[in-house]
Amino acid sequence: MKPLVTRGRCVSVRLVADHPDLPDFDDEIVDLQRELLSLLPEHVRDLRSALSLATTDQGARAAVQRLGHRLGGTAATVRLSAVGDVGRAIERFSRARSQWTTRDVARVSAAVDALDAWAHEALSTGRLDLEGLLGDARVKALSEAP
Repeated sequence: MKPLVTRGRCVSVRLVADHPDLPDFDDEIVDLQRELLSLLPEHVRDLRSALSLATTDQGARAAVQRLGHRLGGTAATVRLSAVGDVGRAIERFSRARSQWTTRDVARVSAAVDALDAWAHEALSTGRLDLEGLLGDARVKALSEAP
């Protein structure tokens, strides 16, 4: 049997089945999901801060795009697909506009508010209603924006 390939906390999945003493991969994912949920208020705060300057500051618009990208990738990694979809929608929306109007800011802010409310609910109830997040009208409005 080959030795387990590790780098920090990452474990080669191809050999996990050969090592029953390792923690269940799904348990690790659940722990990472909880960690992301606990960090979502910080992501929301950062997005709101950048959005407050988005109509006049190119750097703020770039920050919104970068934060959306980061949220999309992190959420996809821990199998929170709906959160990742919101992050990617923020990134796409940001990338599609060189200038932002107050209406653009309001649209992204509304989706961020939906994400924030969803995260608070998930943290307080322990339930992940991913369909509810994607079904929120504020998220749909951002995802469907031209």
